[in-house]
Amino acid sequence: MNLKIKTDTLKTMVSKAAKASINNKMIPLTGLMNIELVNGKLNITTSDAVNFFTVSENDVAGENFSVVVLTDLFNKLVSKTTSENVTLTYENNVLTFTGNGTYTIDLPLNEEGLPITYPTPTIPFDNVKTGTIKLSTIKSILLANKPALAVIEAPYLTGYYCNVDNVISADSFNICINKVTTFPEPVLVSPIVFDLLSIADTEDINYEYTDTIIVFNTPKMRLVSKNMIGKEDYPVEAVTAYLGNEFPSHCTLPKTALINVLDRLSLFISDFDVNGVYLNFTNEGVKITSTKGNASELIPYQGSENFAPFTCLAAVDTLKKQVNARTGELVNIYYGVPEVLKLIDNNVVQVVALLDDNDTEE
Repeated sequence: MNLKIKTDTLKTMVSKAAKASINNKMIPLTGLMNIELVNGKLNITTSDAVNFFTVSENDVAGENFSVVVLTDLFNKLVSKTTSENVTLTYENNVLTFTGNGTYTIDLPLNEEGLPITYPTPTIPFDNVKTGTIKLSTIKSILLANKPALAVIEAPYLTGYYCNVDNVISADSFNICINKVTTFPEPVLVSPIVFDLLSIADTEDINYEYTDTIIVFNTPKMRLVSKNMIGKEDYPVEAVTAYLGNEFPSHCTLPKTALINVLDRLSLFISDFDVNGVYLNFTNEGVKITSTKGNASELIPYQGSENFAPFTCLAAVDTLKKQVNARTGELVNIYYGVPEVLKLIDNNVVQVVALLDDNDTEE
């Protein structure tokens, strides 16, 4: 049993599929890749033990077969191959890779010493709902929402809360509310899901979902994902309350200038300092100063409404991360509330928590 495929096509497929392989040594499945040819359709599947990701290609010449390989080895071999075509031959439980040369690939074995059979995810078909999500929507979520995802806090905060008319992400210092449409009812989506869907080559991505699972499909891609648990614990009301918060003043700053100033002032923050800067809203613009006062710059306003003097302490990394998530060249900052700043960019609202000024005292 064998197949022949153009090397560039195989490289694209394998590199995409490998993005779902996290290679956790404690969970063998996460380091495996299933290569399957069925009636001219080549499917390459990987998993992080929760999500199953398949990349497909039609009209591949060869005989039907299925074999499991180690993702890391196979990915590296394919990426280093320069021949025009690759032939895979699977006979007597031996996989041979023919490209620039001929390579016999060791296959992972089960307890009986036989090649592993790749698991197939169970998909319930009760109360299935269907819909379509746009690739452009996913890219908007990754740009705006991803920087506000929690990393080591409550597990449910590490996911995207997809509400009926917005997507929410939040951690201890940031909130992002992106007014885009994804699903017709609330769903808590694992962070890797949108990362994987972002490499789709079609604008429309169809999905089927139940209370526990979502299956995304395009002509050349399939993702089976379990819904994250903890949707009921997500602080939706507390987060969305910031949408209605009133801020007494508003200004507009140039994005590139703001990022550059924060980068330069970061050079004057030592490992023993609070990783923050003072933002002093003045008549002329925002004066940004290091906590020790040994570096400062003034950024003139591009626009200002209801100006009132205000000074706050903001975390440099947090602020930079949120400003970088803006799509345009202008940053609209709402200020005057002691606890937070609010940034608004068309349909995206970001809330950045401020630091306690007492933290700078020795």
